[in-house]
Amino acid sequence: MSRHASNVGVVTLLCLGVAAYSKSLAVEPVSNTTLPTGGQVAAGQVSISQSGSNMKLLQSSDRAVVNWQSFDVGSAAEVQFQQPSATSSVLNRVASQAPSQIFGKISANGQVFLLNANGVIFGRDAQVDVGGMIAGAMKITDENYLNGNQVFTDGQGAVINQGSLTATEGGLIALLAPEVINEGVIRAKLGTIILAAGEAITLTNSLTGMTVVVEQSAIDALVDNRHLISAEDGTVFISARDAAEFGRGTARHKPLILQA
Repeated sequence: MSRHASNVGVVTLLCLGVAAYSKSLAVEPVSNTTLPTGGQVAAGQVSISQSGSNMKLLQSSDRAVVNWQSFDVGSAAEVQFQQPSATSSVLNRVASQAPSQIFGKISANGQVFLLNANGVIFGRDAQVDVGGMIAGAMKITDENYLNGNQVFTDGQGAVINQGSLTATEGGLIALLAPEVINEGVIRAKLGTIILAAGEAITLTNSLTGMTVVVEQSAIDALVDNRHLISAEDGTVFISARDAAEFGRGTARHKPLILQA
């Protein structure tokens, strides 16, 4: 354990059951300049512009929903969210039949939700620098999202991070899916990092901080941390809950490194 580990305020490990990771996402890599396609604003005010391999989303409402045909970012591409404030958020709902592949850059001054029921992959060169992010192989209704109810359901894919995910000071990084694997770096100084596995998950903010409840477990639920999670003076939640009386769920940490 690093000498900085004492700076971590709370570490909650909810690790139930034993199982081996048995699933993988086989996808064809996207081209270097690939950007999200088919964006349709379903709630709030967002303008979308594109120049070459760069896409900008200018958000003028505090909350917004954008439905996408696909949301992939090639290694030479960048998606920038410009939002009214650090507490503003945008829900990006992806209807693709394939997992979203992020190999390039995503930046935002506020909160970004990226939900694709078929999975989300952050490649080794992916760089995410945001106020906060929730990435999930889950669904959420417009009503719940717009009312601030972070109730995620219908999980069926995997979220895999091999890149670098960074939230601003006090921000949130949450990876939600029946299977969550971190092989990269996740940082949220004074913030919260959540890796949670299940088919239905609820996140709740309270006076005492963020709570994570796996409302519906999953067969062979898995959280596997293989690299760096850094939440200096913050909170890390890792939760895996299995369907068969917790008999096959697992959370593996190789290692769980908590440092600056």
